[in-house]
Amino acid sequence: AEVGVHNRTSARAAALVAAWRHEGSITEVVPEQLVATSRAARLVVNTTSVGMLGGPAGSPLPAGALPVVGLVVDLVYRPRVTPLLAAASSAGLRVQDGLAMLVHQGGLAFEAWTGSGAPLDDMRRALGEALAP
Repeated sequence: AEVGVHNRTSARAAALVAAWRHEGSITEVVPEQLVATSRAARLVVNTTSVGMLGGPAGSPLPAGALPVVGLVVDLVYRPRVTPLLAAASSAGLRVQDGLAMLVHQGGLAFEAWTGSGAPLDDMRRALGEALAP
């Protein structure tokens, strides 16, 4: 598998690529390659706050940059459907919001602090209630 990393700051993307190079084929995706690379991807993951309630508005991908097939993951969890996920869903792509990651991060913290297994189902339910409109 190949992993492409794009960042608004090229130096940050290059640093991520350098840090993870030992893991396999990882390259920096420069702005001129973003649309073509994203369209060819089978998985696109947004790890920015773009589209998050109170954060920068819009989508982190420019128009025409959604993949042709695959999964689009937006780690934003509020709103549940970001502009990126709405566009991907409208294009017939599978989508995943950031709630699962948030629950599992909380679960790991719970286990680290308590030494007990995290009640993930209860945490997922409570999070859903807390984020309900």
